[in-house]
Amino acid sequence: MSIRFLVIPHIQISHANAMQAWWLMAPPSPMTVQGFVRAMGLKCGFHHKSVALALHDVQWLTQEKGNRHFVVVDDANVRFWNHKVLPQQPQGATYIDGQDHIQSSFAKGLQPTARCHAEMSVVVDIGESPLNLRLVNDFLWSARIGGGAITEHGEPCVCASTEEALKKIGGGFWIMDRADLALQKMQEDRLSGVEAVISVLGENARHRYHYSRLPEQKRGELPKPKSWLSANLVGFAALEDPKQRIGVREDVLHAYAEPLVGLIQYRSIRAEKRIPFWQYHTAPNGVYLMKGN
Repeated sequence: MSIRFLVIPHIQISHANAMQAWWLMAPPSPMTVQGFVRAMGLKCGFHHKSVALALHDVQWLTQEKGNRHFVVVDDANVRFWNHKVLPQQPQGATYIDGQDHIQSSFAKGLQPTARCHAEMSVVVDIGESPLNLRLVNDFLWSARIGGGAITEHGEPCVCASTEEALKKIGGGFWIMDRADLALQKMQEDRLSGVEAVISVLGENARHRYHYSRLPEQKRGELPKPKSWLSANLVGFAALEDPKQRIGVREDVLHAYAEPLVGLIQYRSIRAEKRIPFWQYHTAPNGVYLMKGN
């Protein structure tokens, strides 16, 4: 079976959603890019096996409050310089069957929003699926990623090797799946998934801080901290069975769902020397999940 990658380099995205969960701000996620590629495949007539995404740049459109402050994160008084980040704007929620407003009131609920500009490259493993690059270019003209408009992009191309694809992308950071670290923490400390993700991020941040303050000759005595760990949206879990609702586009079935947040790592493209793909998986209990290789 031949190797064929569709590469769309350096996509400029304007005003993309950055509120991946009610408690998490992050750039466009693996789940977001999967939806973008799925829509492209349906419009352009190709099937894909997996997707990879590289982040080149991100600009947050939130507000930063003027009074900066230190945040104490442990008993050893390890402190990190921080900003107070405020949501970009409050936005009224919309009615679906009149059931999502504030209880005992007709006032619409307010919800925070946050957006960002981003520059990303996308690699799609299309295998032997037929592909018309003209249709891909036509799709990109009006496509969106995470609700953000695509304002510019490099020339889409088909590559027959990993090396060729990497040359088209250049520098940047792969977004990689690190569910292995979260699962290990869940087993060791009997934590829930969210607790494990937060625990890994906190412990690694403290380790990086102490590691950076050690003399060069003593750093070899400790394991090197992992770089650029973060969290992002990797799937959804349905809260109910899909049903028909008024106001849903194209009359498709609708179900309320909650976001699934996973541990990720930003890793230099030049350091990784491979393409870390994400594949989507579905489960009978209404779970739609992205997993990395």
